[in-house]
Amino acid sequence: MKRQDLGLGPEAGAGPASENRELPTVLAVGDIEEWRRHGGDIPADSRLAFTDFGSVTPELFQVMAPTLVLSPLLARGFDCIDLSQVLHALGFKGRYRAIAEHLPDPEMIRREIAGLCPGLDFDVIVMPPRSSLTH
Repeated sequence: MKRQDLGLGPEAGAGPASENRELPTVLAVGDIEEWRRHGGDIPADSRLAFTDFGSVTPELFQVMAPTLVLSPLLARGFDCIDLSQVLHALGFKGRYRAIAEHLPDPEMIRREIAGLCPGLDFDVIVMPPRSSLTH
């Protein structure tokens, strides 16, 4: 199976990866259009690929073998618990980090994931609100 068979063309893994056929090692799961609507750019980095939740499949992981998976804590159509369970079922051995802007009790999420998906290397990254980043 090839990267284009999995939708990993220039949009998914921007930049040099599509030219030299290197596979990305970081997989960002979410909605690319939502990311752009919130002012995010798709970085031109050969080690990064974007995909949607429905495309997180055994075939994708067999071809890509990411070492790090990133996603929003809550996204349209899935949350970090949904993705954790998929990654756990796939036997993912890398790191999974969910990103949130505000979270009153990140430890509660960590405990929930640890209970549901023992052995999954999961953590929450709490970012400052966007408004504080621009001032």
